[in-house]
Amino acid sequence: MNSRLTQYLPYLVLGLLALFPLVENTFYMQLLTKVLIMSIFAMSLDLLVGYTGLVSFGHAAYFGLAGYALALMTPK
Repeated sequence: MNSRLTQYLPYLVLGLLALFPLVENTFYMQLLTKVLIMSIFAMSLDLLVGYTGLVSFGHAAYFGLAGYALALMTPK
């Protein structure tokens, strides 16, 4: 039973995430989007620094440039 649960758990989580925009309001959708973006950034930085030992300044530069561009494009 436990192996069957672990086999189908990722599909269940993906299904719930796909239905999330239909149920929740805008605030939680934006929060989930920010959390997922930060987690992708953290996983890729962990891959570069943790496994390869490379220090990546360019990695953070793209992230900072995107944040700066978003701040400039946001209406006052």
